[in-house]
Amino acid sequence: MLEGLDGDREYRGPRLFIAVFYGALVLWTVISAFFIGAEAGEGKWPVVRLFMIGFVVSYTWYFSLAIVYRLRLKYDGSLEMISFRGSREAPSLVLERIEGPRIAILPVGFLRLRFANEKVYLFSRFTSPALREMVRALKRVNPSLTIVFVPS
Repeated sequence: MLEGLDGDREYRGPRLFIAVFYGALVLWTVISAFFIGAEAGEGKWPVVRLFMIGFVVSYTWYFSLAIVYRLRLKYDGSLEMISFRGSREAPSLVLERIEGPRIAILPVGFLRLRFANEKVYLFSRFTSPALREMVRALKRVNPSLTIVFVPS
């Protein structure tokens, strides 16, 4: 057990925001595929351009499925990050920085968790008491953690 942590903490991203985000991504993919298919069927587009657009759509899905929707700070100080691409764990002490959007127009968005060798994005509702408590717990466990632009 780490100092300042009296039990597990968990934050789950807002389900409606997650559903709208992936719904928009599905809609964008379907519309893109429709227009690509129509152009390719008429023989108007070169094959290279079709592969490039297909790559962009695939790349977008690959990274979108890695956005974390559940964050769990365990009793031993480890941080479990769960996304649709899988689950990964890291010691909370290697988390260097939490960054929010510079201008938060909507009450939902993404927080960026910066580790030494990677960045992880988290679906967030900025007014959530559970999110605020998670950030406070992370700061208690890791006093060197920098928190920037996290709306409250």
